[in-house]
Amino acid sequence: MSALSFKKWGVVFILLALGLPVVQAQEIDEPILVPVKYTVTANLGYDYYGDDGTIQHQPSTMDASLNGTSVEVYDGGLKTTPVQTPYLEVGKTYQFEVSIDTFYGKGTVTVSPQPGYLLTVDGVAKTSFTIGDINTFNSCDNIYSVRIIPAADLSAKPAGSASSLSTGQLKWNVALGSLLNGGSAMSISMVGAGTSDWSAFYTPATLYYEAPSPEAYVYRVNGNLRQILAKEAFVDVVTLTTTSYELRFYTPSQAQGSTYPKTITGKPFVTYRVQQDTTATKLRITKETRTLTGTADTDTTAPIVRSETTTVERTGTSPAFTWTMADWTVTGHRSLPSRPANGQVMRAVATMKPSRWQDPTQ
Repeated sequence: MSALSFKKWGVVFILLALGLPVVQAQEIDEPILVPVKYTVTANLGYDYYGDDGTIQHQPSTMDASLNGTSVEVYDGGLKTTPVQTPYLEVGKTYQFEVSIDTFYGKGTVTVSPQPGYLLTVDGVAKTSFTIGDINTFNSCDNIYSVRIIPAADLSAKPAGSASSLSTGQLKWNVALGSLLNGGSAMSISMVGAGTSDWSAFYTPATLYYEAPSPEAYVYRVNGNLRQILAKEAFVDVVTLTTTSYELRFYTPSQAQGSTYPKTITGKPFVTYRVQQDTTATKLRITKETRTLTGTADTDTTAPIVRSETTTVERTGTSPAFTWTMADWTVTGHRSLPSRPANGQVMRAVATMKPSRWQDPTQ
Protein backbone atom coordinates (compact mmCIF):
# COMPACT_ATOMS: atom_id res chain seq x y z
CA MET A 1 0.00 0.00 0.00
CA SER A 2 1.35 3.42 -0.91
CA ALA A 3 1.93 6.09 1.72
CA LEU A 4 -0.96 8.11 0.26
CA SER A 5 -3.33 5.12 0.43
CA PHE A 6 -2.21 4.37 4.00
CA LYS A 7 -2.97 7.94 5.07
CA LYS A 8 -6.34 7.86 3.31
CA TRP A 9 -7.47 4.64 4.97
CA GLY A 10 -6.02 5.75 8.28
CA VAL A 11 -8.33 8.75 8.24
CA VAL A 12 -11.28 6.49 7.35
CA PHE A 13 -10.58 4.16 10.28
CA ILE A 14 -10.35 7.12 12.69
CA LEU A 15 -13.69 8.50 11.46
CA LEU A 16 -15.35 5.10 11.84
CA ALA A 17 -13.91 4.69 15.33
CA LEU A 18 -15.37 8.04 16.34
CA GLY A 19 -18.74 7.13 14.87
CA LEU A 20 -18.53 9.86 12.22
CA PRO A 21 -19.85 9.44 8.68
CA VAL A 22 -17.38 8.90 5.86
CA VAL A 23 -18.14 11.09 2.86
CA GLN A 24 -16.12 10.60 -0.32
CA ALA A 25 -15.91 13.70 -2.47
CA GLN A 26 -16.66 13.32 -6.16
CA GLU A 27 -13.47 13.43 -8.19
CA ILE A 28 -13.60 15.22 -11.51
CA ASP A 29 -11.54 13.36 -14.10
CA GLU A 30 -8.38 15.16 -15.17
CA PRO A 31 -8.99 17.60 -18.07
CA ILE A 32 -7.37 17.53 -21.50
CA LEU A 33 -4.43 19.94 -21.48
CA VAL A 34 -2.97 21.28 -24.72
CA PRO A 35 0.46 22.96 -25.04
CA VAL A 36 0.46 26.39 -26.72
CA LYS A 37 3.67 28.19 -27.71
CA TYR A 38 3.68 31.98 -27.87
CA THR A 39 6.10 34.83 -28.57
CA VAL A 40 5.82 38.63 -28.83
CA THR A 41 7.91 40.66 -31.28
CA ALA A 42 8.23 44.47 -31.30
CA ASN A 43 10.67 47.29 -32.04
CA LEU A 44 11.31 48.42 -28.50
CA GLY A 45 12.22 51.83 -27.14
CA TYR A 46 12.89 55.13 -28.90
CA ASP A 47 15.77 57.42 -29.93
CA TYR A 48 16.39 60.91 -28.59
CA TYR A 49 19.13 63.55 -28.60
CA GLY A 50 21.18 63.69 -25.43
CA ASP A 51 22.57 66.80 -23.78
CA ASP A 52 25.76 66.40 -25.78
CA GLY A 53 23.83 66.36 -29.06
CA THR A 54 24.40 62.68 -29.76
CA ILE A 55 21.57 60.23 -30.49
CA GLN A 56 20.67 58.16 -27.44
CA HIS A 57 18.41 55.12 -27.28
CA GLN A 58 15.90 54.53 -24.50
CA PRO A 59 15.12 50.82 -23.96
CA SER A 60 11.60 49.63 -23.17
CA THR A 61 9.96 46.79 -21.26
CA MET A 62 7.89 44.14 -23.04
CA ASP A 63 6.13 41.40 -21.08
CA ALA A 64 3.45 38.79 -21.62
CA SER A 65 1.70 36.23 -19.42
CA LEU A 66 -0.70 33.33 -19.95
CA ASN A 67 -1.85 30.72 -17.43
CA GLY A 68 1.10 30.76 -15.08
CA THR A 69 3.79 31.50 -17.66
CA SER A 70 5.30 34.94 -18.03
CA VAL A 71 8.19 36.53 -19.87
CA GLU A 72 9.82 39.99 -19.75
CA VAL A 73 12.31 41.68 -22.04
CA TYR A 74 13.98 45.01 -21.30
CA ASP A 75 15.91 46.10 -24.37
CA GLY A 76 15.91 48.29 -27.47
CA GLY A 77 15.42 47.56 -31.17
CA LEU A 78 13.55 44.69 -32.80
CA LYS A 79 13.24 42.00 -30.15
CA THR A 80 11.31 38.76 -29.67
CA THR A 81 10.49 37.22 -26.33
CA PRO A 82 11.75 33.72 -25.55
CA VAL A 83 9.17 31.02 -26.40
CA GLN A 84 6.74 30.22 -23.60
CA THR A 85 4.64 27.04 -23.51
CA PRO A 86 1.69 27.05 -21.12
CA TYR A 87 -0.78 24.15 -21.04
CA LEU A 88 -4.40 25.18 -21.55
CA GLU A 89 -7.50 23.17 -20.71
CA VAL A 90 -9.72 22.48 -23.72
CA GLY A 91 -12.85 24.63 -23.72
CA LYS A 92 -11.76 26.92 -20.88
CA THR A 93 -11.27 30.68 -21.37
CA TYR A 94 -8.01 32.30 -20.22
CA GLN A 95 -6.74 35.88 -20.03
CA PHE A 96 -3.65 36.56 -22.18
CA GLU A 97 -1.89 39.77 -21.13
CA VAL A 98 0.55 41.68 -23.38
CA SER A 99 2.17 44.90 -22.15
CA ILE A 100 4.82 47.08 -23.82
CA ASP A 101 5.93 50.48 -22.52
CA THR A 102 7.05 51.95 -25.86
CA PHE A 103 7.51 50.42 -29.30
CA TYR A 104 7.60 51.69 -32.86
CA GLY A 105 5.29 50.46 -35.61
CA LYS A 106 3.34 47.24 -35.35
CA GLY A 107 4.24 44.41 -33.04
CA THR A 108 3.27 40.76 -33.58
CA VAL A 109 1.98 38.11 -31.19
CA THR A 110 2.44 34.55 -32.50
CA VAL A 111 0.60 31.55 -31.03
CA SER A 112 1.04 27.90 -31.97
CA PRO A 113 -1.16 25.24 -30.35
CA GLN A 114 -0.62 21.50 -30.63
CA PRO A 115 -1.75 20.08 -34.01
CA GLY A 116 -5.44 19.18 -34.01
CA TYR A 117 -6.40 22.22 -31.95
CA LEU A 118 -7.05 25.90 -32.56
CA LEU A 119 -6.56 28.93 -30.34
CA THR A 120 -9.33 31.52 -30.50
CA VAL A 121 -8.45 35.11 -29.60
CA ASP A 122 -11.52 37.13 -28.61
CA GLY A 123 -13.64 34.49 -30.37
CA VAL A 124 -11.63 34.30 -33.63
CA ALA A 125 -9.20 31.46 -34.44
CA LYS A 126 -5.71 32.89 -35.02
CA THR A 127 -2.07 31.89 -35.28
CA SER A 128 -0.86 35.50 -34.99
CA PHE A 129 -2.19 39.01 -34.54
CA THR A 130 -0.73 42.52 -34.54
CA ILE A 131 -0.59 45.24 -31.92
CA GLY A 132 0.01 48.96 -32.40
CA ASP A 133 -0.12 51.17 -35.50
CA ILE A 134 2.39 51.52 -38.31
CA ASN A 135 4.79 54.52 -38.54
CA THR A 136 4.18 55.77 -35.03
CA PHE A 137 5.25 55.15 -31.43
CA ASN A 138 2.87 52.94 -29.47
CA SER A 139 2.32 51.55 -26.04
CA CYS A 140 -0.05 48.76 -25.02
CA ASP A 141 -1.46 47.08 -21.97
CA ASN A 142 -3.88 44.62 -23.55
CA ILE A 143 -5.85 41.66 -22.24
CA TYR A 144 -7.18 39.07 -24.71
CA SER A 145 -9.62 36.22 -24.06
CA VAL A 146 -8.15 33.02 -25.48
CA ARG A 147 -9.53 29.51 -25.66
CA ILE A 148 -8.34 26.14 -26.97
CA ILE A 149 -10.83 24.21 -29.10
CA PRO A 150 -10.62 21.09 -31.27
CA ALA A 151 -9.92 22.06 -34.88
CA ALA A 152 -13.23 20.54 -36.03
CA ASP A 153 -15.20 23.05 -33.93
CA LEU A 154 -14.23 26.04 -36.06
CA SER A 155 -16.87 25.66 -38.78
CA ALA A 156 -20.52 26.23 -37.91
CA LYS A 157 -22.56 23.03 -37.68
CA PRO A 158 -26.36 22.63 -37.44
CA ALA A 159 -27.65 23.30 -33.94
CA GLY A 160 -28.30 20.04 -32.14
CA SER A 161 -25.95 17.94 -34.29
CA ALA A 162 -23.45 15.84 -32.35
CA SER A 163 -20.11 14.19 -32.92
CA SER A 164 -19.19 10.58 -32.30
CA LEU A 165 -17.67 9.60 -28.99
CA SER A 166 -13.90 9.21 -29.00
CA THR A 167 -11.67 6.44 -27.67
CA GLY A 168 -8.50 6.87 -25.66
CA GLN A 169 -10.18 9.74 -23.83
CA LEU A 170 -13.71 10.95 -23.14
CA LYS A 171 -14.56 13.54 -25.75
CA TRP A 172 -17.91 14.49 -27.28
CA ASN A 173 -19.39 17.68 -28.80
CA VAL A 174 -22.87 18.91 -29.68
CA ALA A 175 -23.16 22.04 -31.82
CA LEU A 176 -25.05 25.27 -31.21
CA GLY A 177 -25.27 26.38 -34.84
CA SER A 178 -24.03 29.69 -36.21
CA LEU A 179 -23.72 33.34 -35.21
CA LEU A 180 -25.23 36.29 -37.06
CA ASN A 181 -22.00 36.72 -39.04
CA GLY A 182 -22.07 33.08 -40.14
CA GLY A 183 -19.31 32.04 -37.76
CA SER A 184 -19.67 29.13 -35.39
CA ALA A 185 -21.54 29.48 -32.10
CA MET A 186 -19.20 26.61 -31.07
CA SER A 187 -20.17 23.43 -29.26
CA ILE A 188 -20.99 22.13 -25.83
CA SER A 189 -18.13 19.76 -25.06
CA MET A 190 -17.60 16.83 -22.75
CA VAL A 191 -13.85 16.55 -22.32
CA GLY A 192 -11.73 14.48 -19.98
CA ALA A 193 -8.87 11.99 -19.92
CA GLY A 194 -11.15 9.22 -18.66
CA THR A 195 -8.33 7.48 -16.83
CA SER A 196 -9.86 7.68 -13.36
CA ASP A 197 -13.36 7.70 -11.86
CA TRP A 198 -16.14 8.34 -14.42
CA SER A 199 -18.93 9.35 -12.02
CA ALA A 200 -18.61 13.06 -12.91
CA PHE A 201 -19.22 12.30 -16.60
CA TYR A 202 -22.74 11.16 -15.79
CA THR A 203 -23.49 14.66 -14.51
CA PRO A 204 -23.25 18.12 -16.16
CA ALA A 205 -20.04 18.78 -14.18
CA THR A 206 -17.80 17.84 -17.14
CA LEU A 207 -19.68 19.87 -19.76
CA TYR A 208 -17.84 22.93 -21.10
CA TYR A 209 -19.08 25.87 -23.10
CA GLU A 210 -17.75 29.40 -23.43
CA ALA A 211 -19.76 31.82 -25.56
CA PRO A 212 -17.67 33.08 -28.51
CA SER A 213 -19.86 36.18 -28.79
CA PRO A 214 -22.37 38.20 -26.73
CA GLU A 215 -25.00 36.68 -29.03
CA ALA A 216 -24.86 33.54 -26.87
CA TYR A 217 -25.80 33.78 -23.18
CA VAL A 218 -24.73 31.13 -20.67
CA TYR A 219 -26.53 30.55 -17.37
CA ARG A 220 -24.73 28.40 -14.79
CA VAL A 221 -25.70 27.00 -11.40
CA ASN A 222 -22.84 26.22 -9.01
CA GLY A 223 -20.44 26.52 -11.92
CA ASN A 224 -22.25 23.94 -14.07
CA LEU A 225 -24.08 24.61 -17.33
CA ARG A 226 -27.82 25.01 -16.82
CA GLN A 227 -29.18 26.92 -19.84
CA ILE A 228 -27.75 28.44 -23.04
CA LEU A 229 -29.54 30.88 -25.32
CA ALA A 230 -27.98 31.14 -28.78
CA LYS A 231 -29.14 32.38 -32.17
CA GLU A 232 -30.29 28.98 -33.40
CA ALA A 233 -31.08 27.04 -30.23
CA PHE A 234 -32.04 27.25 -26.60
CA VAL A 235 -30.46 24.43 -24.55
CA ASP A 236 -31.86 23.25 -21.24
CA VAL A 237 -29.52 21.05 -19.17
CA VAL A 238 -31.62 18.89 -16.86
CA THR A 239 -30.26 16.50 -14.21
CA LEU A 240 -32.39 13.33 -14.05
CA THR A 241 -30.57 11.20 -11.47
CA THR A 242 -27.11 11.02 -9.92
CA THR A 243 -25.96 9.09 -13.00
CA SER A 244 -27.93 10.70 -15.84
CA TYR A 245 -28.86 14.05 -17.33
CA GLU A 246 -30.30 15.48 -20.56
CA LEU A 247 -29.43 18.22 -23.03
CA ARG A 248 -32.74 19.44 -24.50
CA PHE A 249 -32.59 21.59 -27.65
CA TYR A 250 -35.46 24.00 -28.35
CA THR A 251 -36.00 26.84 -30.76
CA PRO A 252 -35.03 30.17 -29.12
CA SER A 253 -38.66 31.37 -29.19
CA GLN A 254 -39.66 28.48 -26.91
CA ALA A 255 -37.70 30.06 -24.02
CA GLN A 256 -39.98 32.35 -22.03
CA GLY A 257 -39.33 35.00 -19.40
CA SER A 258 -36.80 37.73 -18.77
CA THR A 259 -34.83 35.98 -16.02
CA TYR A 260 -32.98 32.69 -15.68
CA PRO A 261 -33.74 29.87 -15.47
CA LYS A 262 -36.22 30.47 -18.27
CA THR A 263 -39.44 28.53 -18.61
CA ILE A 264 -40.01 26.56 -21.80
CA THR A 265 -43.06 25.83 -23.93
CA GLY A 266 -43.54 22.90 -26.27
CA LYS A 267 -41.21 19.96 -26.92
CA PRO A 268 -37.48 19.93 -27.75
CA PHE A 269 -36.60 19.17 -31.37
CA VAL A 270 -33.75 16.96 -30.17
CA THR A 271 -32.74 15.55 -26.78
CA TYR A 272 -29.48 13.89 -25.70
CA ARG A 273 -29.60 11.69 -22.60
CA VAL A 274 -26.18 11.02 -21.07
CA GLN A 275 -26.05 8.21 -18.55
CA GLN A 276 -24.07 5.44 -16.93
CA ASP A 277 -24.59 2.14 -18.73
CA THR A 278 -24.03 -1.37 -17.41
CA THR A 279 -20.69 -0.65 -15.70
CA ALA A 280 -19.12 2.29 -13.88
CA THR A 281 -16.88 2.97 -16.88
CA LYS A 282 -19.41 2.59 -19.69
CA LEU A 283 -21.17 5.73 -20.90
CA ARG A 284 -24.29 5.75 -23.07
CA ILE A 285 -25.79 8.68 -24.99
CA THR A 286 -29.31 8.41 -26.38
CA LYS A 287 -30.49 10.86 -29.03
CA GLU A 288 -34.22 11.42 -29.52
CA THR A 289 -35.42 13.48 -32.49
CA ARG A 290 -38.86 15.02 -32.86
CA THR A 291 -40.45 16.65 -35.88
CA LEU A 292 -42.64 19.51 -34.72
CA THR A 293 -45.72 19.46 -36.92
CA GLY A 294 -47.11 22.79 -35.79
CA THR A 295 -45.84 25.92 -34.13
CA ALA A 296 -42.92 24.85 -31.97
CA ASP A 297 -44.02 27.09 -29.10
CA THR A 298 -47.26 25.20 -28.56
CA ASP A 299 -46.57 21.71 -29.91
CA THR A 300 -46.66 19.63 -26.71
CA THR A 301 -47.50 16.30 -28.36
CA ALA A 302 -44.75 15.96 -30.99
CA PRO A 303 -43.77 12.27 -30.97
CA ILE A 304 -40.23 10.93 -31.05
CA VAL A 305 -39.64 9.88 -34.66
CA ARG A 306 -36.09 8.61 -34.33
CA SER A 307 -33.93 7.22 -31.51
CA GLU A 308 -30.20 6.58 -31.69
CA THR A 309 -27.61 5.46 -29.18
CA THR A 310 -23.85 5.47 -28.88
CA THR A 311 -21.63 4.06 -26.14
CA VAL A 312 -18.01 4.06 -25.04
CA GLU A 313 -16.51 1.72 -22.47
CA ARG A 314 -13.14 1.51 -20.73
CA THR A 315 -11.94 -1.85 -19.46
CA GLY A 316 -8.68 -3.24 -18.12
CA THR A 317 -6.20 -1.59 -15.79
CA SER A 318 -3.90 1.39 -16.13
CA PRO A 319 -1.92 2.02 -18.20
CA ALA A 320 -3.12 -0.73 -20.57
CA PHE A 321 -6.77 0.31 -20.81
CA THR A 322 -8.97 -1.04 -23.59
CA TRP A 323 -11.48 1.38 -25.09
CA THR A 324 -14.53 0.18 -27.03
CA MET A 325 -16.85 2.57 -28.86
CA ALA A 326 -20.14 1.74 -30.57
CA ASP A 327 -21.05 4.60 -32.89
CA TRP A 328 -24.52 6.02 -33.42
CA THR A 329 -27.02 3.22 -34.06
CA VAL A 330 -30.71 3.67 -34.82
CA THR A 331 -32.77 1.99 -32.11
CA GLY A 332 -36.21 3.36 -32.89
CA HIS A 333 -37.93 4.86 -35.92
CA ARG A 334 -41.40 5.82 -37.04
CA SER A 335 -42.73 7.37 -40.20
CA LEU A 336 -43.07 11.11 -40.45
CA PRO A 337 -46.64 12.45 -40.12
CA SER A 338 -48.38 12.89 -43.45
CA ARG A 339 -48.05 16.39 -44.84
CA PRO A 340 -50.98 18.38 -46.20
CA ALA A 341 -50.98 18.97 -49.95
CA ASN A 342 -50.39 22.68 -49.45
CA GLY A 343 -47.08 21.95 -47.70
CA GLN A 344 -48.13 23.62 -44.45
CA VAL A 345 -45.93 21.41 -42.29
CA MET A 346 -42.86 21.97 -44.43
CA ARG A 347 -43.33 25.70 -44.34
CA ALA A 348 -43.66 25.69 -40.56
CA VAL A 349 -40.40 23.75 -40.21
CA ALA A 350 -38.55 25.83 -42.79
CA THR A 351 -39.29 29.09 -41.02
CA MET A 352 -37.52 27.84 -37.90
CA LYS A 353 -33.92 27.92 -39.15
CA PRO A 354 -33.58 25.18 -41.79
CA SER A 355 -30.02 24.42 -40.75
CA ARG A 356 -31.29 22.79 -37.55
CA TRP A 357 -33.66 20.39 -39.20
CA GLN A 358 -32.90 17.15 -40.93
CA ASP A 359 -35.41 14.65 -42.25
CA PRO A 360 -35.37 11.86 -39.61
CA THR A 361 -36.05 9.26 -42.30
CA GLN A 362 -32.68 9.93 -43.96
